[in-house]
Amino acid sequence: MTNTITAKIYCLGFCFNLIADSVILIKKTHPKDQRGLLNGLGGRIGDQEATDGAMAREFEEESGFAVPLRRWSHFATLICGKENNSTWIFCFVAFNDDVFRFLDAGNEGTTEEKVRYYAIKDLHKYPKVANTDWLIRMALPINKHKGSVFTITEFSE
Repeated sequence: MTNTITAKIYCLGFCFNLIADSVILIKKTHPKDQRGLLNGLGGRIGDQEATDGAMAREFEEESGFAVPLRRWSHFATLICGKENNSTWIFCFVAFNDDVFRFLDAGNEGTTEEKVRYYAIKDLHKYPKVANTDWLIRMALPINKHKGSVFTITEFSE
């Protein structure tokens, strides 16, 4: 008997301003369980697509602004589900003031999901997708300690 392994692979990114007191998030309209909640930007990684390339592509598709590929740093990988049917989420962080000026000019993204920035100190006021708060906290030190990548695995029976 052959075991079939399937995995859904996504990227998720958090872009901060250079002083790291604000982060860009998207207000989700889908999937249904995330409707109305804030999350980082990202999406599905295509077949044969590099994870960092997917992150740069997804951020531009959703925000309308291209953060250069070299600005994205992988800081965590989340693996969940069942061993033969799992979801992998490659988490990235970037620091870029230009995208904040782009949003200040009235741009809200390129999809029906609104993209804007939020002060880190005010994030507690907004409903967010599960794990968003601690992922943001994990991403912040990467600005000073590049190179550390965390892998968090949670499998169910």
